[in-house]
Amino acid sequence: MAWKEITGGTAVDIKKQGKGFQLEGVYRGHKTIQTKLGEQVLYKIETEDGVEEVYGFGSLNYKLGSVKEGTPVRIIYEGQSQVKNKFSKFPHLCKVEVDTEGEAEAEAEEYTPE
Repeated sequence: MAWKEITGGTAVDIKKQGKGFQLEGVYRGHKTIQTKLGEQVLYKIETEDGVEEVYGFGSLNYKLGSVKEGTPVRIIYEGQSQVKNKFSKFPHLCKVEVDTEGEAEAEAEEYTPE
């Protein structure tokens, strides 16, 4: 047998990639993991290079919450807000775009006649 050690995940923190960073692929769902700071959401985006896991944050969680699995998406990190939120912090912002043609295909795949 050949043994290989499994190390921690290689999720992408788009906030550390800098303003303007883009990730494009097909949304494949999410999972929740437990960290030292509590629960953390990881979103799965299938790119041409494989499946990337992306750490969630307020703006991203809100916007991807309405996207159906199988929909082509583009996530664009927009930096931090210039205005503090109710917790007196400058929240991170992102733009989530969906491919409307791919969105229709995802809906069609989801339908199963009785």
